[in-house]
Amino acid sequence: MPYNVICLACTVIAIAFGSIHNLTTRRFVVYDEVKHASLLTRLRRRLADVVSRIRRLRTKEQTVSIGDHQQHDATQPVTDGNQTVLTAQ
Repeated sequence: MPYNVICLACTVIAIAFGSIHNLTTRRFVVYDEVKHASLLTRLRRRLADVVSRIRRLRTKEQTVSIGDHQQHDATQPVTDGNQTVLTAQ
């Protein structure tokens, strides 16, 4: 019985000492996922960036083309039914 108590007490002390020693001596380093990303992951990100840029350009072009149709030049007459109206901006 005393042998079992001694073994159990020493095991608990060893586990506690090991954990404390490990926490106080280990260096914690921040892992940079972008730097250590695999080739496939980097290619996916680059492709996603290119696709998002293309979508933004298309949206911008559509907005500009829609805006061009809605705006009128002040020097050109605009017909409104039977009357000719000059627009001023």
